[in-house]
Amino acid sequence: MFFLKKTRKSDGWLSFALLADGIAAASVRCAPSARPAVAISHFALGGNGADALDKVGRELHASQYRSVVLLAGGEYQIVTVDAPNVPADELRTAVRWRLKDMLDFPVDDATVDVLDIPVDTSAAVRASHSLFALAARNSIIKPRQERFTAAKIGLDAIDIPEMAQRNISAMIEPEGRGVAMLSFGDDGALLTVTFMGELYLSRRIDVPLADVLDADFDRKHASFDKITLEVQRSLDHFDRQFHFISVASLVLAPSGASGLEEYLSSNLYTPVSTMDLADVFDLGQAPQLAGAAEQQRFFLALGAALRHDESEPGQQINLFNPLFRKQTQLWTTPVLGQALAAVLVGALLTAWYANQNVATLQREAELGRQMLAQREVRLAKVKAEFAPRGKSAEVALDLAEAETRLQALRDAAAVLERGELGNTIGFAGYFKALARQQLAGVWLTGVSIGAGGTDLAVQGRALDPALVPAYLGRLTKEQVMRGKAFGSLKIGPPAAAGEPGATAARFVEFNLESTMAEVAK
Repeated sequence: MFFLKKTRKSDGWLSFALLADGIAAASVRCAPSARPAVAISHFALGGNGADALDKVGRELHASQYRSVVLLAGGEYQIVTVDAPNVPADELRTAVRWRLKDMLDFPVDDATVDVLDIPVDTSAAVRASHSLFALAARNSIIKPRQERFTAAKIGLDAIDIPEMAQRNISAMIEPEGRGVAMLSFGDDGALLTVTFMGELYLSRRIDVPLADVLDADFDRKHASFDKITLEVQRSLDHFDRQFHFISVASLVLAPSGASGLEEYLSSNLYTPVSTMDLADVFDLGQAPQLAGAAEQQRFFLALGAALRHDESEPGQQINLFNPLFRKQTQLWTTPVLGQALAAVLVGALLTAWYANQNVATLQREAELGRQMLAQREVRLAKVKAEFAPRGKSAEVALDLAEAETRLQALRDAAAVLERGELGNTIGFAGYFKALARQQLAGVWLTGVSIGAGGTDLAVQGRALDPALVPAYLGRLTKEQVMRGKAFGSLKIGPPAAAGEPGATAARFVEFNLESTMAEVAK
């Protein structure tokens, strides 16, 4: 709905540093293979309350950015603790329990976050793993969030100076070596050591900016002595604890302090140089940052503006406490009135639309009833015209007769297949076979075929009894004679030869009788 619409924020950060004399706000634009360009470097002289923030926010269109504010050095505590062996989602709870004896205020009244300290991944023996534990009083976090809420600036993160300084130090690290950086502010000096873009050391030195800018020679050099001693001790301790990191140099953040670089160079074994922000930032849109004093004022604000998203790899902290986020009252009286009006209009439109649909549905239902009545009338007419006919007795009789004839034909075919009627192919084959087999000295006197061709009897005469077996052998080679066995063979003189006074016959008579036999396979 239009009254719930939110302004889309850009990808950049707008950082705020609440200084003693006013508000420093900064934003940078980052592009690949180019120095970060300073887009905003605004300083509002005066107070840093909600009214002043509101004015700055409106001038800079803060609603178009994600906003981050820096805590001052005395508004939080940072301590080093051993990393507890717990899952990541339980890490803050475990660290909070360890901090209860390390803070100068009750841990239950603190907002806590942790910062991982990377270990030497190339070490043969795994070193102990440590964390930076950060804690800030809720009595500081809650009013800070409420101040931004009152100024109508949507605060997304609360950061610390160590991380802002880390962001700038990471841009000047030489390949494979670490960098120590020393900056000054109203709350003292801050020494950090970074390696591969990660924070490894943080030390506060009780020497504010005013002490290194003091015009009195003796007081200023007393401050230089204190700084030298604290820096040397810190670097020696760092070298013992993180021996795998070689610190290339000590870089002094812009401060305008004369003589500090020379003094440290003559008393430290580490090379010392002073930074110019123009070497790491594109100041084309911020010519007012040419001087050391202005660079010192915006140093931490610019570092905080380099903040990366928490979803990206690398160290990141955020002391913003969601418990103190002011709940937006969406249902205020004007908004509630608009919502009720919208609901009323929607209800009226719904009722009108429903009435229209009901009328339409009623017309369609009536039309459907009329069509149904017409179809029922047509169905009745069709049933009357095409009534089902009864069975015909004549057709049933013809069908029964046809089935009887069909069964008779089937029975006859079965008889023929079984050979119950004997030979069904005639007797011509037998006679052709007998005619083809002519043997000199053998002649037939009679042929008898019976039992449908199953039984065969052949009578004949032969001049020599030895011719009969030869004839029989030739006869059985005929196709029609195969499968037949001559079960009876009689050879003898003619019947008349046995009578008294009869002369001896010159031939013999034979009688062959056959039966069916199985042919061996």
